[in-house]
Amino acid sequence: MKYIAVLDFEATCDDRANKNTSFNFNQLEIIEIPLALVSLEDRAVVASFNSFVQPVKQPVLTPFCTKLTSITQAQIDEAETIDIVSVKLDAWLRNHGVNAKNMLVATCGDWDLKTMWPKQVHASGGMLATPEYFKRWCNIKKVFREATGVKSKGMLHMLAHYGIDHVGHHHRGVDDVKNLCNLVLTMVDAGVVFEPTGQVVQ
Repeated sequence: MKYIAVLDFEATCDDRANKNTSFNFNQLEIIEIPLALVSLEDRAVVASFNSFVQPVKQPVLTPFCTKLTSITQAQIDEAETIDIVSVKLDAWLRNHGVNAKNMLVATCGDWDLKTMWPKQVHASGGMLATPEYFKRWCNIKKVFREATGVKSKGMLHMLAHYGIDHVGHHHRGVDDVKNLCNLVLTMVDAGVVFEPTGQVVQ
């Protein structure tokens, strides 16, 4: 394996405590796809991809979502839909010589590829498929617990454990990926080995 591809989706959302919301929690859609390639040989981030995604079923972001992620309605309105963005991501990876055999996707939890991506595929009505590189992944929280003996309470907790300063806006995908890359590189330097912890159940 040459690369760890750090990924962190952001999706439509609302405050579950808001009883006046008309938001449908069963129709979550991805609104940001950030991914960064960590080269295990170079011990560095060598390339990064980031794109907003325009949701279709619930195209208007809630105030809660904008506050949480810092993603604005204007940014979403100018974005392309998931079918187009996924094609661009696939082409970007191929242009960098990256595929399912030489990279492992790493996420902060299982939600991104176990829950959110399959939900997005289902919502696409056949316009979207799961690429091979999304069919297995490494849950950084699980690797962290195995390496430290400490149960992860989230990204901020893991960063603090290793003395890494948090940068950017928490829950903004591109910033979360930067922080997770710093965490992954620190763990790799400490001798931690990243292996698949989850996979798509066929």
